[in-house]
Amino acid sequence: TIPAAMQGIGAACFENNSVLDSVTFLTNIHTLTIGANAFNQCPALSYVNIAHLDSWAEINFKNAKANPANTAHHIYQGDKEIFDVVLPQGTQYVNNNAFNGCSYIKSVDMPSSIDHINDDIFVGCDNLTAVYCRAEDVPLFIGVNDPSSMNDVFNRATLYVPFGYESDYKSDDWWGRFYKVQGFNTATGISGIALDSDGRARYFDLNGRPVGSRPTVQGIYIKVENGKRTKVTIK
Repeated sequence: TIPAAMQGIGAACFENNSVLDSVTFLTNIHTLTIGANAFNQCPALSYVNIAHLDSWAEINFKNAKANPANTAHHIYQGDKEIFDVVLPQGTQYVNNNAFNGCSYIKSVDMPSSIDHINDDIFVGCDNLTAVYCRAEDVPLFIGVNDPSSMNDVFNRATLYVPFGYESDYKSDDWWGRFYKVQGFNTATGISGIALDSDGRARYFDLNGRPVGSRPTVQGIYIKVENGKRTKVTIK
C-alpha cells in the first residue's frame, strides 16, 4: 500500500519480486515520480487499486515498467475494476505511460481542465474504443517518443471532442492521428456516446460520462446496448 503522502518510488524498487500480487495507491500527490523498472518482472502482480485517478494520471512513470498496471493489465478503484476511466475536473495532464498496458479499459474521459499529454499514454490499450477530451483548447503533446506505437488505438478508437472544435483537433499533429473524430455536446454528452455492438450494456450519466456497469446510485442514466440508446431510471 502506497500511502497518501508518498513522493517517490525508486528505480527497480520491486523489480523481480515474484510474490508481489497487489498494489494500492492512496497517493494524492500530483508530483509523484516512479523510477524506471520499479515493477518490472513481477509475475504475480494482477491487482492495482487507485484511490485518486487525477493524481494517478499525473504520476511521472519513468518507463512502462515503472507503471504496475503495465504488468497487471487490470486497474481498480474501491475494489471495483475500472473499464471506463473518468478523470475528474481539475486533472491538468495525462503523464507518460499513465495507462500503458491497461488492456481492459474501454474508454477514457478527460475533463476540460486537461492542458497537455505525454508519451505512450495508451500503448497496449487493446480494448480502448472511445476517448473523450472535453478541452476546447487542444491539449499540447509534450512527449518525444514516436506516437506510431499507438497506431492501433488511433485507428480503432473514436475521439470525441466539443462540437465546433473538430477541425482544431484534426489539424493537430498528435490528436489528428485519430482516424475518427466526432463532435459532441459537452453539456449533455449524449451525442458523444459510442454505440458499441458487443452486447454488453454500458451506462452513462446525463453529462455523457461513463459509469460502467449498472449504477447503484438512484438517478436517470443513458443505457447503451446493442447499438441503441435508452434513458433509464435507477430507483
